[in-house]
Amino acid sequence: GRLHALRWAPVKAWAQGERRLRGTTAGGRAMEATRADLRGARWAKDPPRVACVTAVPLGHRAKSQVKYIVENFMKQSYEGASQLVLVYHHHDHEAAEVVREYSQPPYIHGVAARGSREDFPSAAALRYGAWSAKGAQVIADWDFDGRQHPRRLEWQGGGGGPAPPP
Repeated sequence: GRLHALRWAPVKAWAQGERRLRGTTAGGRAMEATRADLRGARWAKDPPRVACVTAVPLGHRAKSQVKYIVENFMKQSYEGASQLVLVYHHHDHEAAEVVREYSQPPYIHGVAARGSREDFPSAAALRYGAWSAKGAQVIADWDFDGRQHPRRLEWQGGGGGPAPPP
């Protein structure tokens, strides 16, 4: 059968040491949810807080793209709290200026990652961005070069509406 309400509390309990994460039916039997089961489901209360993390690449084109990244984030229909973390290289002063221009704490903010320019963006830089996301319970990779559908977080967060188009 279809799920009508999703609950984040069991996931938090499991992360803190509970042995089981699986849902159960009214009869106590284990339950697995398919994509079809999740269509139309909503969060019962307190959906997870999501941080979308992206790296601002070096170069002039990247700076003009920040506007579109922010616009796509602001159009999200996710019903829970979310934030966008823009990771830039600490020597990239132009990126720092653009990120400051679009910052809207606590929803949109930037962090300066260290490391070599040749390796940027690195996995370490993105992990630093995820670490800096205050209060986030879920981290989403926010593709810098891609367009994000307005329901992306809703779909990834496990609730709401039809599946994304192929």
